[in-house]
Amino acid sequence: MRKGLFVFYFIFVFIVGWFAHAIYINNFIDVSNAFPSNSYKTLEQDTLSELPMQTKTTLIKSEDTSDSILVKFFAGDNERNSPKDRISENQIHVFKDKIVIDINNPSWSSFVNTNSMDPVFDYGVNGIEVTPSSPLDIQVGDVISYEYKDKNTNNIRSIIAHRVVEIGKDEQGIYYIAKGDNNVIKDPEKVRFEQVKGVLVGLIY
Repeated sequence: MRKGLFVFYFIFVFIVGWFAHAIYINNFIDVSNAFPSNSYKTLEQDTLSELPMQTKTTLIKSEDTSDSILVKFFAGDNERNSPKDRISENQIHVFKDKIVIDINNPSWSSFVNTNSMDPVFDYGVNGIEVTPSSPLDIQVGDVISYEYKDKNTNNIRSIIAHRVVEIGKDEQGIYYIAKGDNNVIKDPEKVRFEQVKGVLVGLIY
């Protein structure tokens, strides 16, 4: 008698547990479309759940263009202008003892300790620049080195390396407004193409 009750109890518990598990899977977890079988998960779910709302996930294409998975982070509307891509991968050659970059009209630059472009670069960093081909070759986001002239004598006072934040046009033609990334205010003068000595394409720390 006791053995029969034990078997009945065991079967009852098993059925109830199986039924509850099926309901939980069907109603609370839907993983059928979350991750395609040929993709991989780049972040653990526990880590993902701890992120602030502005860094939640958005869609990114996997190797199979028919699939998409929720793995890519974004930072809300904090998109900022970046430098123009001027060097392609096939121009960069990496060897065991050297790196060769195919660039036309390159120049080397160094920087003084003004802190205006922290944390991108500062004193001691080596820069690689190229000569822009025309006024339209410079875009917002580029870091340019330009001649800062004395307003009274028109003599060159210094060379400034700051980021282009605005581009405009007036009766004299195209001009650029630059600003140090670490500066609160923009540079006071309109920079003309003739003042631009180079556009930064690389930094060696």
